[in-house]
Amino acid sequence: MEARNRSGDFYPFAERAAQWTECGPEPLLRHIRRDLLAHVGGRLGDDAALIALRRAPTHSDHHLARLIHAESSRGWVRDSPEPSS
Repeated sequence: MEARNRSGDFYPFAERAAQWTECGPEPLLRHIRRDLLAHVGGRLGDDAALIALRRAPTHSDHHLARLIHAESSRGWVRDSPEPSS
């Protein structure tokens, strides 16, 4: 993103977008738009386009999460692998 403020500083997209990683696509875009306009002083000098996507969880994601939870409650999950013999 090449939007600059009055001082000539580029909009720090990655840093700012990282604040809203828990948001859904629509709220994320609203946050970024509001923040971007504040950065440039309220008006963009050129077009801007953003697309936000949410990855739908898959069956294997849910299965893996349940498996990890079950194993951790049994004490089977370790921070490091067992040493090999």
